[in-house]
Amino acid sequence: MLDPTGETLAGPDNSYFVSANVYDVRDPQTPVTRSPHRMVFIAGTDPARRLLSLERGQRMHVMGIPRVNLTEVAALSGDASIKMALPYEMIIVAVLEDEKAASNGVHP
Repeated sequence: MLDPTGETLAGPDNSYFVSANVYDVRDPQTPVTRSPHRMVFIAGTDPARRLLSLERGQRMHVMGIPRVNLTEVAALSGDASIKMALPYEMIIVAVLEDEKAASNGVHP
């Protein structure tokens, strides 16, 4: 599940971006990531329409594909080997409907 933490921004390439905390449907109280991650929604899709209709405090149960920002990885590492969490964002491809999500106040 994702819980938007900021404003939804329109991107230059027919997309929307929002930072969100990520939760496991089985434990809707504890985020699974230490900090919010950027989520990418493609304009005109069902996930984007649902994102734009969310009210403050509502969550969505979604499916996403991780996208690693290799330009940022290269800039951070230079020629050296580094140990770090990869900078990634999630491309949201579907909204999932299930009884457990609905019972936790997730936007239908």
